[in-house]
Amino acid sequence: MEISALVSGHAAPFAFASGGVIALLTGYAYVKLGLHFRSDGGVSLTRDIFASLLITTQIYIVIALVAVGNLTPAEINHYKEYALVVAAKPALGQAGFLLIGLGALLSTSASSTFLLLFMAIHLSALRWRRVIHAKVWPLLGFPDGQLLLGDVDGLPLETQPSKRGPDRHVLSGRGER
Repeated sequence: MEISALVSGHAAPFAFASGGVIALLTGYAYVKLGLHFRSDGGVSLTRDIFASLLITTQIYIVIALVAVGNLTPAEINHYKEYALVVAAKPALGQAGFLLIGLGALLSTSASSTFLLLFMAIHLSALRWRRVIHAKVWPLLGFPDGQLLLGDVDGLPLETQPSKRGPDRHVLSGRGER
């Protein structure tokens, strides 16, 4: 039996669910990595998460109101991914097209980059726990089993297990926070 016959009616829900899983993993990565940079040890993290959820929800509601206010349902169906660009055109013109396109590009690239960083940190944790044997690392492309990542300032970072346990990592050269 051909695979496409099994998933043909479920392609859209599958794509939506897989996108949701990627978004959840990325959000989880932001929270987990952000704990290391908190001066209060994450005490106010719950409040901060709820505040970010409220702000994000308000932004999405405003975007939806603008799209629904400027476009008919038939136009939204016709333009699909470009509906926001078309909705912003009456107010912002060609600059709106560039602004929304650039925003989509930057948010997607930032999310993808952070997801790769999150996976690299977890691979390092698996190596530290000896779940992944050291002989596997050269196959994954890491010399001598070291996981080196590039930082924004151009200096290499190496994730290392901290004194707090295998789930806590610090970035070498930055000190434990």
